[in-house]
Amino acid sequence: MHPSTEANRLPIDTPATYRLCIQGQIPANWIDRLDGMTVTRDPSVPSSITILVGILSDQSALEGVLRSLFELHLLVLSMERLVDGAIDTNRLRWNS
Repeated sequence: MHPSTEANRLPIDTPATYRLCIQGQIPANWIDRLDGMTVTRDPSVPSSITILVGILSDQSALEGVLRSLFELHLLVLSMERLVDGAIDTNRLRWNS
């Protein structure tokens, strides 16, 4: 991996939209620990998969959500940063 230049660096202190795919189900009494993320299920994936989507204020908020999932012993299958509802592939490229 090559470090990115300052111009292409993703900011850690600004809001971003994330989609997380989780193996397992989140108990209703833990929903408030997910910083406002929406809990959904996609009928095209197995019922054991939970999808979280939402805008998080910064990387610290993302860490808090991940910590809650860890405390529940739930496996994070994938995590994507979204831009206008799509994966932000341009910002995820490494410079060579």
